[in-house]
Amino acid sequence: MLAGCFRGLRPGGKLIMTVPLVEMNDHLLLKSRWYAGLRQRQLSHVNLLPREGWNKVLEKVGFTRVEFEPYLSGRACRFWDAIDSPGCIGFGRYRVATGAGFLAQKLLPPGAKAWMLRRLADWLRPLATAEAGKLPACAAVVTAWKV
Repeated sequence: MLAGCFRGLRPGGKLIMTVPLVEMNDHLLLKSRWYAGLRQRQLSHVNLLPREGWNKVLEKVGFTRVEFEPYLSGRACRFWDAIDSPGCIGFGRYRVATGAGFLAQKLLPPGAKAWMLRRLADWLRPLATAEAGKLPACAAVVTAWKV
């Protein structure tokens, strides 16, 4: 997929993507290989690499300049896992989060969902920004240039 992105870019073009880092596994709710594997499958993280691994993969397909900007600290990652993991419980497409979303759509008055999401974002923003840029990072924004 990355090779296709490289081919599709003009010289001077850049690929910008967010990637989880393997360090994410150190900051999950449960410190076990089994749980880390479960979360990786639930989130469809096929390539969970360290920063150096992403750099090698991108250089191998032809990108010459690669920059990383961490955006999810270990503490924020643990918090995210605490609020995300319950919604992933289920089987196939039948998950707690899907059912809760369906019920909210059917039961809440018009505009209530948007209001609730704004309130949730207002509550989470200070938690996320207070930790921004602190290492170790669990995820990064990657910018790769085609020269």
